[in-house]
Amino acid sequence: MEIERPYCPVCKREVSVATTTAPLNSGGHAPIPDEPRRICLDFGDACDPRPGGVGALRHPGAECALFHIPAIVMGVSRARTGLTPEPRVEVQVYCEGCEEKTVQERVGTAFAFCRLCRSTNLVGSKKRRTE
Repeated sequence: MEIERPYCPVCKREVSVATTTAPLNSGGHAPIPDEPRRICLDFGDACDPRPGGVGALRHPGAECALFHIPAIVMGVSRARTGLTPEPRVEVQVYCEGCEEKTVQERVGTAFAFCRLCRSTNLVGSKKRRTE
């Protein structure tokens, strides 16, 4: 994966951007194209350009100002790289892929990414495995 440092007009600084060399859509739920993608490794709540904004990952319909893609797609893509900066926001939620509660990286108000099976799951899902 290549890392470059372009200037972000929202952050008002250089950010770390990775270019993937392999498809990111390896069995996940999101329909992300199987082609190299540019992913901002610094993407997060500070990326909301609106005055008094609540954070790009917390605002439905928000997008990355640098690449003009939906915030949730950038958040999931960043989580899938495994290169997300510390501290990660982790939550314990039910994982559809693992069929049990797992610790996952939060990628927005409604979604989390499971590093075990690489699926995207709803935060707050009440679903439990039936025996």
